[in-house]
Amino acid sequence: MDIRKIRRKWNFRELGGCLTEDGREVKSGLFYRTGALGDLNEAELEIVQSLGIRHIFDLRSDTEIAVKPDPEISGAEYHPIGAIEEDASVNGLRRYMQSNTRAGHLKYLYGILPFCSAYRQIFEYLKNGETPILFHCSAGKDRTGVLAYLILRVLGCSHETAAENYMLSNRYRAAEIRRYLDEVADIIDTNPKIAREIRALAGASRENIEYSLECILKHNGSFEKYCSDTLNLSEEDIQNMRQMYTEKANS
Repeated sequence: MDIRKIRRKWNFRELGGCLTEDGREVKSGLFYRTGALGDLNEAELEIVQSLGIRHIFDLRSDTEIAVKPDPEISGAEYHPIGAIEEDASVNGLRRYMQSNTRAGHLKYLYGILPFCSAYRQIFEYLKNGETPILFHCSAGKDRTGVLAYLILRVLGCSHETAAENYMLSNRYRAAEIRRYLDEVADIIDTNPKIAREIRALAGASRENIEYSLECILKHNGSFEKYCSDTLNLSEEDIQNMRQMYTEKANS
């Protein structure tokens, strides 16, 4: 079935087709990313069911999962593997910023996400060839977006290519972004200190993914050292993954 039939606002897409720096491309049908599965209707879940997913990684907090549990996908092993403990859904972060005037909460989030244990655990499955996988959070743009960025970089995509993929959330969620900004217009007007962050919260901000990379380089010195020291990936692991998950690009 065609995943394009899933409504775009759920940000359901795959990483297949992304070009690597050595002229290959990520294979299709292996890495799926989305917002909360509980938002999909029966027809959309039927499409997900047809994809042969082996593992579903739910990056949401326990609080978010309790409010909107994932539906069961036959044949897929479900992993509630929260990237962070707090509610990092759009509404959760909105509530936080309304009660906490400290600016930069999203920046803080993007600074710690690359080092969360959940990502390292997921890469253990990828090293062992256990695909196709589906990973998601609430809106499929922050926790999901950082993981997708890391997967693409490990598979040999450039920072620019991986960042462009991250920014596609703004295209997929355009209607939701407009609706959200309309809803919080009064907050933006009355809280100028956090207005910029609220706008960034609505969609994907290039500044945020750049900050993730900045923190990686500051902490590890290079992306290669990050792979070995934080993700626990050896050079052999990376080469094996690139062999498994990329192929010669169509000319």
